[in-house]
Amino acid sequence: MIRVQLFDPISQSIEMGGAELIERWASNTSLKIWVDLQDNALKKESRLLEETFGLHPLAIEDAQKIRHPPKLERFDDVVFLLLKGLDADSENIDFGTIQVAIFVADRFLITRHSNKSLSTDAL
Repeated sequence: MIRVQLFDPISQSIEMGGAELIERWASNTSLKIWVDLQDNALKKESRLLEETFGLHPLAIEDAQKIRHPPKLERFDDVVFLLLKGLDADSENIDFGTIQVAIFVADRFLITRHSNKSLSTDAL
């Protein structure tokens, strides 16, 4: 699943949709974008992240691992944060976690997780 929010700072408008909004973002440098990725084919997702957003292949690899220690790294003008969030099925003190990868740059925010994330859903 690819969910997208496209923000136009000139008109102060937000448009929500899917992958089709990524092309509009790429062709207009004034737009900002949030791409939320969940349960996509890894090769297709890797290609999108590397070719469209210029993300470092090693950061993409870490983001796609099922388990990886939390980390914070900088790759050129992109900050990469890998953390554990609460599993959507957690209801008590015996909770599960999911890995959430976050890429932040001047024009984009990308979140990636393999399971449902209540935090990204709420936003």
